[in-house]
Amino acid sequence: MLSRDILQILIELSHFPNSFLVGGGVRDLLLGRKLKDLDFLLPNLDQVLKSVASFKSFTKVILNDKNGHFCYRFVFSQDTADINSADPGFKHADDRFWLDLVEFQSDNLINELAKRDFTINAIALPLKPLIMYFRDDILFSELKENIIDPYRGTRDLENRMLRAVSKTIFQDDPLRLWRMWRFAAELGFIPTIELIELASDNIDLCSHISGERIRGELFALLQQPDSAEYIISAANTGLLENQFPALSSLKHCFQDKHHYQDVWDHSFQALKELENILCNLSDYFTEGVYRNTIEEWLAIRNNLAILKLSALFHDIGKPQVKVRSADGRVHFYNHEKAGLPKIDAISDRLRLSRKDSDLLLFLVSRHLQIHRIIKGATWRTKARFWKNHGKDVIGLILLASADLLAKRKTSCLANEIESYFATYIPEVFGIWLSKIKDHNRIKPLLDGWEIMDTFGLLTGKQVGFIKEAVLIAQLEGTITTKSEAVKYAASLLDKRD
Repeated sequence: MLSRDILQILIELSHFPNSFLVGGGVRDLLLGRKLKDLDFLLPNLDQVLKSVASFKSFTKVILNDKNGHFCYRFVFSQDTADINSADPGFKHADDRFWLDLVEFQSDNLINELAKRDFTINAIALPLKPLIMYFRDDILFSELKENIIDPYRGTRDLENRMLRAVSKTIFQDDPLRLWRMWRFAAELGFIPTIELIELASDNIDLCSHISGERIRGELFALLQQPDSAEYIISAANTGLLENQFPALSSLKHCFQDKHHYQDVWDHSFQALKELENILCNLSDYFTEGVYRNTIEEWLAIRNNLAILKLSALFHDIGKPQVKVRSADGRVHFYNHEKAGLPKIDAISDRLRLSRKDSDLLLFLVSRHLQIHRIIKGATWRTKARFWKNHGKDVIGLILLASADLLAKRKTSCLANEIESYFATYIPEVFGIWLSKIKDHNRIKPLLDGWEIMDTFGLLTGKQVGFIKEAVLIAQLEGTITTKSEAVKYAASLLDKRD
């Protein structure tokens, strides 16, 4: 199961008495999951490090604090860590494998395991039988006989339950308020009632979690195909409102006849609909080339997580702009713009990268505009929108689709939804695939220098406007020669004059 280089290091570590594999590595081994990292508890870590100093197959990283003390991480590249997997679909975030080495801080193993978060992570295996198993010297059933399990974590693995090791797990590390839901989603486990109540009682500890750590757990949760179910459960403990206070005002913010839910429930429904779309792409996007284009965009670093966040936060500006007209109708004018300062605050809280922050702002700020473009804009407007915003329009299309489906229980939308996916979406995707996707490879009939020279213009917005309009007309097929391009540009100048 492990590469020769990694196995050699484990053999070296096993020469030290009282050396154990602990935590997630034991859990994943027992569940038959792909091993992506292994945690080892060792005595006399300084001596251990000296014994492996001559090994060159890994990069050593010192983590300043793990459970209150230093951790040494040995990181292996993908080709070094040749790991077999019972689940080839499970993929580590960056396709790397690592070993974490931590020194005993107490007088025995049981006390060390007592510091763990959940019982399924408080299981240990002595290193020597583990190596014998990796070398095929013993069977899996024989390996299990060596398990040290003081908190009955193996029973909880069998019952697919998440249970706390102690009542202080969240006080010891508040990040576990998020981690419990990430584990639940990742493993398909159910937190016990006692664990959920314990989380609710400690929910105010959210303020003590750094943005980077929240982001790591939240993004890992959102990578799961059914994260909405667990996000909703987390919200029921108060986690989301405590972490993102701007969400509180969405509760009981009731809407018009096109919505059957308040803004709070509609936001979660949009997330559920989005995940349903992503799990059943062929039901909504019938052409394989559309699905391939969507999957390529979703595979770009954090696009999937940011898209799901946009579904959850897309209407965050509605409460502050809600008005009721004289005829009793409810309106939320410019709510997509009103929510942007809140999105900025959330991005800051999560310490999002500039790219991720910009994408989240783009999806939220344009989620109404894309509805109008998809259903009512001209070919030229659609083409210009694609040209200006590129592949990120794919995220907008997915968000708009989820937003529409989240209203589906209102009968007036049945026909609209059918035409939306059967007619409007293929037209919009067709423009991207047939004209815009490869427009950078098309030589413009008029470039900026030619426009300035022909019409005696100075560089500026006017030249840029004409250049873009000529290119769009060229892509549309209404002009095909340079002389036609010049005439078209002249007509644009006449109109602007």
